[in-house]
Amino acid sequence: MAAKVLGDSAKSYTDIATSIDSHLGKIDESQQHFIRQVTDSARDMGTAASSMETVSTLLSDRLRTDLEQITRNLNESSTRLAAVDSNLIGTTDALAHAATEMRAAAQALGSGERRGWLKIRRH
Repeated sequence: MAAKVLGDSAKSYTDIATSIDSHLGKIDESQQHFIRQVTDSARDMGTAASSMETVSTLLSDRLRTDLEQITRNLNESSTRLAAVDSNLIGTTDALAHAATEMRAAAQALGSGERRGWLKIRRH
């Protein structure tokens, strides 16, 4: 009877060992799968970081180029505005001179010369 109990115990231990071995195999398989996922994720993150660096460099270069163009455009606009301002000063002076001459002409017409013109016209 003791031999039978020992045999049953040995079979039970063997079954437990087989079950433990099976579970250890599944744990190993799960760990290998996890390692593959972590490795793939790390590789993907490296690729993404590299791509982001490339995009950042391209955007930075493009931004620098655009800012340089904007600066050139502003300088050209400033030069044109200075020329327009200079021309406006000349135009303002010419208009002031013309206004003075028109005022003098209006005063001359309002004086005796105007009355003389009216007398001539009546004849």
